[in-house]
Amino acid sequence: MGLKAIRESFRVTHPTVKGYMKALKLRRKGFRDFMDLLLYTTSRTRRLNFLTRDRDLIEFLKKVGEDVDNVIYEEELEKFVEKHVDA
Repeated sequence: MGLKAIRESFRVTHPTVKGYMKALKLRRKGFRDFMDLLLYTTSRTRRLNFLTRDRDLIEFLKKVGEDVDNVIYEEELEKFVEKHVDA
């Protein structure tokens, strides 16, 4: 697996101006980690799933009314894989 699988399965994307501005707006609402916000807003503007282990980010987004349908919490993914993929 390793790097080859990552190269074959993932693609590079870049923040949009809209995503950058949204991340700044969310930061002003109280979440200090701008990079996490930028990753989240990029995933929303690019219509991508967003995998994170940051429970505080997810709770913040919910609290301020953001859509988190595309957010996948790392532990949930691990449980899904363990249940559905043969080891």
